[in-house]
Amino acid sequence: MRIIHLSDIHLFCQKAVVPKKVLNKRLIGLSNWYLKRRKIVDLGLLDLLGKKIRKLRPDIICITGDLVHLAFQEEFVLARDWLKGLCRISRVKIVPGNHDLYIKEAEQDMTKYLSPFFSLAPAENPHKNRGHKSYFPALDILDECAFIGLSSAEPCGILKASGTVGKRQLEELSRLLKALKEKNIFRVILIHHPILPGVVSRRKELKDYDQLLRVLGRHGVELVLFGHVHKRFSSGPCGPLSETLCLSAPSATSKEKNVQKRAGFNLINISKCKKEWEIFVEDHVLSECGVYFKVCKNFNFRTSG
Repeated sequence: MRIIHLSDIHLFCQKAVVPKKVLNKRLIGLSNWYLKRRKIVDLGLLDLLGKKIRKLRPDIICITGDLVHLAFQEEFVLARDWLKGLCRISRVKIVPGNHDLYIKEAEQDMTKYLSPFFSLAPAENPHKNRGHKSYFPALDILDECAFIGLSSAEPCGILKASGTVGKRQLEELSRLLKALKEKNIFRVILIHHPILPGVVSRRKELKDYDQLLRVLGRHGVELVLFGHVHKRFSSGPCGPLSETLCLSAPSATSKEKNVQKRAGFNLINISKCKKEWEIFVEDHVLSECGVYFKVCKNFNFRTSG
């Protein structure tokens, strides 16, 4: 199984910026865009990224949130069209991030345009009268690998970027992990916020990470993919996750000079070796000249499940 892991695209639409639409938390995000983010985000990298992914021929492309920046309807249209383009390369599965639900009023648009990509087999009329978290956990099984999408996205205060999974998702996740383990299926969780404490500041953290870790510690999970941190990060084994690799991807559109934060993605190969699973990770980074992607590191991780 070949997986491409992307995160934090931050599509932005200047035409969507009108006074009546930014008289809320978006004003803070807009200021952040002009003062900082526009200097380090290059949406032109998406074309380069698509060409590279096509050559790698993945079985699935997993995107762990923040497809848009301020959750304007126009941004969601851009995200939908970009995702449709990726679907011509491979299967695509996403989970939403905090920027995708930047304000509560954006939930309907977010659900309308992004929910067809929450699962590989989306429900008919998915945006009709449903809160977005009712779509999760979103389970897809390819060969012997299960991909479980969790939503940690929620609107929050002006200076916060936190998230929660919630009781219902946790209960359903517990049931899924147990059933999949009994079938000896490799389990991958997609979530936007990091599940480990201390990876981000308190104002950006997953508020119920301790409850999620208890579920994962009880039933196990082989691989957790997340975003939100805008840099390369891997951890495993850690605490109750003695057989788990936790892996983040940097912002896919970042032109930061710092290699830890510069645009890239993870190419993950999963194979079965007797009673163990082997995970081989290639971390791809944008070249210093910004015209191609190259491997900056690779490593193996084994888990018995």
